[in-house]
Amino acid sequence: MICAQCGKASTDAPARVAIATDGTTIPFCSPTCLCKALRGQAQNKYYAKRAWSEMLQRWFQSQHERAVCEGLRLREQAGQIAGLAFQVPFDLAVNGHHVCRYVADATYQDTHTGHLVVVDAKSPATRTAAYKIKSRLLFVIHGITIEER
Repeated sequence: MICAQCGKASTDAPARVAIATDGTTIPFCSPTCLCKALRGQAQNKYYAKRAWSEMLQRWFQSQHERAVCEGLRLREQAGQIAGLAFQVPFDLAVNGHHVCRYVADATYQDTHTGHLVVVDAKSPATRTAAYKIKSRLLFVIHGITIEER
């Protein structure tokens, strides 16, 4: 076996292979080489698996995000919400200077109150310091509170 990363040939150890995201096998000699070999593969940093939604005919970054957005589509079809949109960007600028951009998983208009609601599918791992800062900036600049699900 020849390692895909370092090219070192190994005959004494049993062959170690990993399955890449496209289904191909990647031979490796050590866990370090495996990480380097897989670095080129499209991998979510939280190890979430992309999920296809038949209902919405689009890909989502995680199964959790897909479930949240499919639930929102059902609420829209029931007439509880309106104007459902996915991956909506918000530019966050202070005193005319662009600070960063926050991309919401989904936004909709609440039909009862008429308010814009911003939804983000969150887990404890994705509540990062950067997310918390962007959340506060979105509230201070635009007056919008993120609804986490």
